[in-house]
Amino acid sequence: MNKKHLYVGYGSNMNENLMERRRPGSVDKGAVLIKNFMLTLPHWADIENCFNEATPGRLWEVNDEQLADLDIQEGVDKNEYMRATVSVVDSKGNTHSAIAYVMTKEFKAIKVDELLVSEGYVGRIIEGYKQVGFSEADWQPFPSREEGYSKKLLARFVTPTKKEISKQLKPSIFS
Repeated sequence: MNKKHLYVGYGSNMNENLMERRRPGSVDKGAVLIKNFMLTLPHWADIENCFNEATPGRLWEVNDEQLADLDIQEGVDKNEYMRATVSVVDSKGNTHSAIAYVMTKEFKAIKVDELLVSEGYVGRIIEGYKQVGFSEADWQPFPSREEGYSKKLLARFVTPTKKEISKQLKPSIFS
């Protein structure tokens, strides 16, 4: 049996053209925010735990074979990235568990000039952001983030439910 998995791509794996070449047949589930993580660029894109932060991502449905291919592409066997389970929130406010790849401490510590981020790489990331409705301004890897970045991103991204809207319209006894 070929089990289905939710995988969240961030960085260049948000780009549908790149994912179609790398993992044909993966199903695009749309834009999400990865909760309690911030985007960094030690060599290539990475996410690091950071409470009350969020970073854009794109949710994909992949099968066992595609996930094994992602392991190879992300360098799991070379100890470059490792699988992690993260929480993501979609534009309706629903939370999902998804597989992400997080850079290992050992790989992050390597200081090699050829591992520097290129303009072409950043361009593919920004293209992926735009494909799912994020803007170029949403591309803010740490430490260049503006004050309140995650809160503003979440407020713009998550569509309020009818219940939340009606709460906002009704006067509160506490106001």
